[in-house]
Amino acid sequence: MSEPIIVQPTMQGDLVIYTYPDPVDVASGAENLRLAFGQITTEPQVQANAVPRQDATAFVVARFVNPSPEILLPGQALLLRDGNLVGSVWLGKLAPAPKPPSVLAQSRGCC
Repeated sequence: MSEPIIVQPTMQGDLVIYTYPDPVDVASGAENLRLAFGQITTEPQVQANAVPRQDATAFVVARFVNPSPEILLPGQALLLRDGNLVGSVWLGKLAPAPKPPSVLAQSRGCC
């Protein structure tokens, strides 16, 4: 197994430039090419909101902060609960900040 490639981000205002240590070949027709930028794991604050007298639907709200010093670029985030994939959501650009954004998911029955 080869060693993982370490990508170095550089910020220039709102622009983030990722520099790979070696050149990367991008073949024509490679629409699904993905270059790994690394992984950031967060511990969200999870809360279930419901009004059982009015509706059997509960809403799971997850809040988190960007713990890294880097801007997180827009993209798909996978939502896992107890290690199981429960959905995905598109997140916009997220700067390092103390104020957490909210992600809202809907669940029928008990959370």
